[in-house]
Amino acid sequence: MSQFSVYLRWAAGKEQAEARIRRIAREVPAEGKVHVLMVTDRQFETMVVFRGRQRERGRKGVPEQLVLF
Repeated sequence: MSQFSVYLRWAAGKEQAEARIRRIAREVPAEGKVHVLMVTDRQFETMVVFRGRQRERGRKGVPEQLVLF
């Protein structure tokens, strides 16, 4: 086991992810241990998830995208 809790946070790009990492670095307690793993959307889509003994099926096809103007 690497850690007790896992938190996911989506970032719009690498710059946004790196800014979040800098904020995390400022908040880690002196005796704390935090792992940060960055994955692409495509890598995230290939994640295998089990709920109990049942394997959940991932979404098929292209996800809907939100467009902001």
